[in-house]
Amino acid sequence: MSPIFLSGLPLGFRDHRVARDTQPGRSFQGRDRNRRLVGNPAVDLQVLLGADDRLAAGARPGAQKTVDRIRATLHGHHVARRRDPRRIREHGHYLAWVFFVHNCFASLQDVATDALAVDLLDDQERGRVNGFMWTSKLLGIAVGGAGMATIIARFDLTTAVLVQVGLLLSVFVLVIAWRERPGERLMPWSKGQAQAVLTARPFGFFITLRELKRALSHRTTLVLVAVAGTMLIAEGLYEPVTVEFFVQELGWSAERFSQNQGTLGLLGDVVGALLGGFLCDRFGHRRIAVIGIVLMITTLLTFGLTSGYWDRPDYPHVLLLPAFKGSLAFTTVCMFSFYMKVSWTAAAATQFTLYMAMSNIGYAFGAQLNRLLPLAGYELTFAESYLVAGLLPLIPLVLIFTFNPHGVDEHKRADLALTTTV
Repeated sequence: MSPIFLSGLPLGFRDHRVARDTQPGRSFQGRDRNRRLVGNPAVDLQVLLGADDRLAAGARPGAQKTVDRIRATLHGHHVARRRDPRRIREHGHYLAWVFFVHNCFASLQDVATDALAVDLLDDQERGRVNGFMWTSKLLGIAVGGAGMATIIARFDLTTAVLVQVGLLLSVFVLVIAWRERPGERLMPWSKGQAQAVLTARPFGFFITLRELKRALSHRTTLVLVAVAGTMLIAEGLYEPVTVEFFVQELGWSAERFSQNQGTLGLLGDVVGALLGGFLCDRFGHRRIAVIGIVLMITTLLTFGLTSGYWDRPDYPHVLLLPAFKGSLAFTTVCMFSFYMKVSWTAAAATQFTLYMAMSNIGYAFGAQLNRLLPLAGYELTFAESYLVAGLLPLIPLVLIFTFNPHGVDEHKRADLALTTTV
């Protein structure tokens, strides 16, 4: 969980340094998961090479990418020493490029961790572990935002960068020293054995694409691409509307909204992720995911339909933040474990990343709806925006009933039997 926690640190640090309404920051922040489509095929190619377990499963790439992130961070420290920290705010584009390069390496570490989870986790524990991973990243973002902001306020940007380097070094040492399974090689030249029996099958970029095509040949895996692409459209529409509603309509200050989002919203996130993970393992991925989607729909529709009471002083507007964040995290953790469950073939990491990238595209499309609808002549009120956002999750809710995930298990067992006989 430490790699996930520390991967959240630069996200919180980034979001603190780059204002949400700054165009360079917005353009670069939306590309993290899309860069995963470049990183995860590289991990899959190493699986096809038949390298040792830690290399094949992604831990070694994760360690190497941690080193690259340290180098990028140290470069930021070097530049910070040469530049006057008081003038760094004037260089928005420069900061955006620094964060872009930093997050390229962060994404590579992230996909290596995802590949490791796909490889190691059993079906009955994927929900819980995904809940822990999601919570760990949330805490990393909180520490990266509030913690680094405190360090910058009391010291300077250079000190905050050096603290981040120290944290990255700590996770690098942890990855180097940790064995996934007893008896495996710690390093490629160490004593022990690799995770899997080496095979003589060919490898290459086009082989990975062929494996991905084979993975998506099943109806379940293909429909899940559409589910992932539509799952977060509501969140993309919800977030800018909610900021505008609380700040402009209710008259909250930006600081007050951020504080509530970082406390009640974060609490809802954590509770939803942990609860969703445990229930997912206990009662099944699809059943709990459906409950989560229904909770999202209920939250948004209830808030939109009660707009006539928004002006009353006793209306609990603030409960929208933990209610939506909690139901979203509840659903997201279930879907992550669902995606892991159906990821198979040697392109499992790429397949899982495809689902993540589609989720990101859906989120971006939802955010664009705030701009596209007025251009099309539909000026939505706040209440109408929440009603539309509440209806959008009906799309993945319907799609999730149209496939049979157990059919993928049969393909995986057949594929495993074929591999062991070669």
